[in-house]
Amino acid sequence: LRSTLTICRIRTACGLEGVGGVTQYSVCEFDATTATHLTRHLAPRLLGQDPFLIEEIMASLTSDVYPDAPHANAAVDIALWDLLGRASGLPLYCLLGGSRTSLPVQWSSPSFESVREYLAWCDEALDEGCRRLKIHGFMNFSKDRELVVAIRRHVDEYMRGKELTDQVYLALDCECKFYSFDEAKRMATLLGSLEYEWFEAPLPDRDFEAYADLTRRSEIDILPGGNSVMDLQSFTDGCKRRCWSRARFDVTVCGGITAARKFFAVAEAHGLRTEIQSWGHTLTAAANLHVTLGLGARLGSTHFELAVPKEIYEVGMLDTIKSTPVSNVEEGGGGVALGEPVVHAPNSEGLGGLGVRVDWLAMEELAFYNERVSTSDRPGAVLGAQEGVGSVIRGCELGAGELGALWYHALMRHIRRSSALGTTGLK
Repeated sequence: LRSTLTICRIRTACGLEGVGGVTQYSVCEFDATTATHLTRHLAPRLLGQDPFLIEEIMASLTSDVYPDAPHANAAVDIALWDLLGRASGLPLYCLLGGSRTSLPVQWSSPSFESVREYLAWCDEALDEGCRRLKIHGFMNFSKDRELVVAIRRHVDEYMRGKELTDQVYLALDCECKFYSFDEAKRMATLLGSLEYEWFEAPLPDRDFEAYADLTRRSEIDILPGGNSVMDLQSFTDGCKRRCWSRARFDVTVCGGITAARKFFAVAEAHGLRTEIQSWGHTLTAAANLHVTLGLGARLGSTHFELAVPKEIYEVGMLDTIKSTPVSNVEEGGGGVALGEPVVHAPNSEGLGGLGVRVDWLAMEELAFYNERVSTSDRPGAVLGAQEGVGSVIRGCELGAGELGALWYHALMRHIRRSSALGTTGLK
């Protein structure tokens, strides 16, 4: 499986900058689809617009090209929110409402080839103080049935051996496409008896009828994968039909932060807790983390999903998302154990916005596609641009607190990386 990171970098005439990144997966080759859509259809329409009118910009972009491209829209939207945050000097989660300042970490496993490897991974997570583990299993019902029993037994023995009384929250993720309905129903019953917290993606996300049936029949919470329901109308329909026990989506999949606020409001209006997905590169995870911390004091996410091994997803970044152990009860809040890792919103050097800096030289070395769209590409453009990647468009100066018609420089990149496991791409 190959993972491609697409970055949209937006610069204005007065030197403001915003960055958005989306992570996508493909089987055969790295995928330049999102980058080419950005270059051909979206970036040229950004030039000359006021970057602070985000709702207006996104409404115009999503209505001009069919079919819609949520990943490309998300890259632009997140970059605009990052720019707004940097301009105001505030981290994004504060701009979004600031429902809390930290979240406990959920370790999210890779897929392994043996039960023994899964148990060793659980030991590593528990040794780090983590008490929330999500398992990506074998994607085979018979083998997964043995796996979930083995993991529950192993975790319980670990905690007894350490004389620890903390609760360990377990979840199983089946990636939406490997179980029949009967197998999903039987697995839900088994997981409930083993006191797992939730059962994620047992069926294709858009099979609303089957999901609603499974959710009604199950004692354990049922969640979608969060990758396939990318439009607000379908998401609203799923919430109305009570397809899931908890809602789930990814900011970079549903169209960006602007869209995510609406998704969250719909879920909350239907009394559903939202567990925001955050798997992916640091830029992807940072956007999801800020939305998770900004929205939902009452029905927001219970944790932050951390992809491991972490190093693979931190390539090309000067700043990454780091967890720290809870040192006192007040810091941890309800349900978080002392010593359990939590994450706070990154805000490197008071940057604001997403709060993370990109190592552009490292990204340049890893890029297999890049394209620049600027005022110099527009016939009759009033403002010129310095030549070269990363150039700053100049010619418009603003007074303090004054909003103007700012000009854009947009830079789209795809990033690739060979993992230490020998598989090309971010895995």
